[in-house]
Amino acid sequence: MHDAPHPDDSAPSPNASERLAERTQELERRLRETERLSTIGELAARIAHEIRNPLAGIAGAVQVLARDFPPGSRKAATAREILREVKRLDAFIRELLVFARPVRPVRKPVPFETLLERARSVLDEQPAFRHIAWTVDDRLAGRPLDVDPELCASVLRLLVRNAAQSQARQTEGRIGIVREARPDGGQRICIEDDGPGFPEDPTERERLFEPLHAGRSRGGGLGLAIARKIVQGHGGCIEARNRAGGGGQICIELPPGR
Repeated sequence: MHDAPHPDDSAPSPNASERLAERTQELERRLRETERLSTIGELAARIAHEIRNPLAGIAGAVQVLARDFPPGSRKAATAREILREVKRLDAFIRELLVFARPVRPVRKPVPFETLLERARSVLDEQPAFRHIAWTVDDRLAGRPLDVDPELCASVLRLLVRNAAQSQARQTEGRIGIVREARPDGGQRICIEDDGPGFPEDPTERERLFEPLHAGRSRGGGLGLAIARKIVQGHGGCIEARNRAGGGGQICIELPPGR
């Protein structure tokens, strides 16, 4: 009597093969994305260097000329407008430089309240944001974050600014910060708002985090791209969602502290 042939136990199952193929494709996609962003970063650094010095010269020249303009005159108003645009361009160049630099977090325990205070200041710095209410739901009160304090503060400021800009033309607005634990021991931080929300298409929402993506909704600059780069540098991920009751939500998922 012969034993029935047995399947080769060493052969991977169809499900395992599919998972391996999907994982390989995902790694290849990430590699292509890393190479693309590296090229963009190098180009951004060169552009910023070429533009920043002439921009400073323009600002200085306008300030000197403006001294001779009568207060309240059309020339004085034009000079102020030029300086505002120069300031806006300089802020954009600073973002370019941040995006171009590699992210190398220097981690240490940071009180969440310290980061919130710096993020909250965004609303005080812009008169157009003064109508926006601020709420915090910290379900991990007293537990620090194991992050780079400067980089993490920058992320929260960028996301708060994005949420505030989406509500700048509303008569009322709200930004809510929610922090909670993840099942793996990490932390989740969500920035909620009562603005128009994000595109319904998940692919379009993902593209909001691409540098200079000219979407129909929020994004379009470097803020969200910088935020994602810093979060990924901490081993985490970031995602934009629409809230069931209206408005948008961006959630940061951070792994357990080292």
